[in-house]
Amino acid sequence: WRRTRHNYVLYITAIGAGAAITHTLVPPTPGPLFMADQLGIDLGMMIMMGTLIALPTAVVGLMMFHLINRFMDIPMRPYSGEIEPEPLADDELPGLFVSLLPVLLPVVLISANTFAKALGAESVAQVTGVLGNPNLALLISAAIAMAVLVHNRKLSLKEIGTATETALMSGGVIILITAAGGAFGAMLRVAGVQG
Repeated sequence: WRRTRHNYVLYITAIGAGAAITHTLVPPTPGPLFMADQLGIDLGMMIMMGTLIALPTAVVGLMMFHLINRFMDIPMRPYSGEIEPEPLADDELPGLFVSLLPVLLPVVLISANTFAKALGAESVAQVTGVLGNPNLALLISAAIAMAVLVHNRKLSLKEIGTATETALMSGGVIILITAAGGAFGAMLRVAGVQG
C-alpha cells in the first residue's frame, strides 16, 4: 500500500483472513499443533487435511475482500513513535522461492515424516523424524528468514539484534496472553467450575 496507495482494505483483510485460517487449521501454528497433540493426530495428516479445508476458504474469502475493498477506501494510519523502514526496490527484494522458503519449509519437513511413515521407509523416517520435529523445523525456518533479512537489508549484528528484540517483545505479549488463558482454563477445569 505504501508504494501503490491503493487497496489497503484488500491487503489487510487478506492478511488477517490468511492468518486466521492458518492459525486455526494448519500446523505448525500453535493452535493446530496443540489439537493434533491432544487428539493424537499425525502432524502431516493434520497439515494435509487443514490445507484441503483452508484453500477453498481462502479463495472464497479473497473474493469477498475484493468486493469489500471496492466499496471501502480506508488509508493506512502510521504507527505513532515508530520509524517505518523504506521499502526496497523490486530488484533488491529476494526471489519468490527464497521468500516462500521460511513459510513452506516447516510444512514440507513435517509432512515428509508422515509420507515416510506411510510408505514404510524406516531409514528415511528416522531422518525425517528429526528434521520433521515442529520445533526444529520452525527453528531452521526462522534462521533462514533472518539470513534473508540480513542479506537484503545489509544489517549489522546490532541492527538484527534490535529487530529481533522488537519482534520478540511483540510476540511475547501474545504468547503471555495465550498461555494465561490456557492456564486459567485449566484452573477452572480442575476447580470443577462449569460455564
